Amino acid sequence: MKPKLRKRGVQLLGATGIAVVASLIGAGAAAASSNCLPDPVGSQPFQLRITPGHGDLTTDPAASWSTRKGCPADYQNGAALAFVTGSSDAVVYHTASARVATNGNAPLSGTLNSSIGAAVDADGLQAGHAYELVVRCFNDDFDSTPVQSTFITIKSDSTGWFAW
Repeated sequence: MKPKLRKRGVQLLGATGIAVVASLIGAGAAAASSNCLPDPVGSQPFQLRITPGHGDLTTDPAASWSTRKGCPADYQNGAALAFVTGSSDAVVYHTASARVATNGNAPLSGTLNSSIGAAVDADGLQAGHAYELVVRCFNDDFDSTPVQSTFITIKSDSTGWFAW
């Protein structure tokens, strides 16, 4: 009798373990899907620095920005920072800083135009979501290419933001 009970106990424990692991995997996938960053538009993600890296929604200007590199050779007719919304099929850029001059491969820097709260109001950014901030480098025809970028998240309670 004891071997049968032991076998049944092992089977029950195994089935319970499988159910627990499956529920954890499902919960992890759900959490990951709600907190994942969007696919980057910029060709050099996480190469943009936002200083300070967090703040409230009302500080104006919210922060300064800087890059480690300049714009690509064919796109050195100025650069500007922009919030990215939409999907990879229909990217929308929302201007976040004044245009800055480029100087070859020299790093770029600037200041956000206003508070993050102003971007929330004007550009429809939503609390609890992550948004890419990207440097758009322009060519002589004013076409642009997105390069260095990072992400910011608007806190779910709409009191502040933080950069990744």
